[in-house]
Amino acid sequence: MVRRRKWALGLAVLAAVALSLYLCRSAWLGVLGSLMVAGQSDPMALGQGEAVLVPAADWIEAPGGREVISQAASLVNRGLAGALYMSCPLYYGVSECELAQEMLVAEGFAGITIRAIPLARVPDREEAEQVTIWLARHGVKRVIVVLPAYKSRRLAGFYQGLGRRYGIEMVPLTVPVRAFPPERWWREREGRKVFAYELLRWLRLL
Repeated sequence: MVRRRKWALGLAVLAAVALSLYLCRSAWLGVLGSLMVAGQSDPMALGQGEAVLVPAADWIEAPGGREVISQAASLVNRGLAGALYMSCPLYYGVSECELAQEMLVAEGFAGITIRAIPLARVPDREEAEQVTIWLARHGVKRVIVVLPAYKSRRLAGFYQGLGRRYGIEMVPLTVPVRAFPPERWWREREGRKVFAYELLRWLRLL
């Protein structure tokens, strides 16, 4: 009898916890989403960079790729960066920089030419080191690194650390993307997918 009561009490507690989590889901899921984001950046407050960098990584497939490359191009247009660099793995035999260049022309940035950093397709943290080394060898000293919001917490500090190691000032710029609104990412399929992929990348670092 006592054991049954304990079981019933335990089930009641679990049910209460589950109900509370469900009722408060907007709050704690929003917190989880915000943990992915390093903080919104004001491009005008960054100062001028010799270059703006778009790390390709999984750019073609990545949600927010167009928003990131457009933001980078707008920095060059406004005189906040001298040149636009992008790492350029191949995508089905075509350089991702060629595809990005076509996109820029279609969006009205025909006067901006992407300066390609050639490398193989690798995980984005490995890519970060290869790109930083390449920029250091080419004498670049101050770079604005444009990151989609959902990757910014994981990668911003990493780029800054690599910059200190190789003598480059790396300035992260967080770009909001439609596919991952931190405050309501769970309400849309694309947001759930982005969160799951990024969470897996975090777990691989543990």
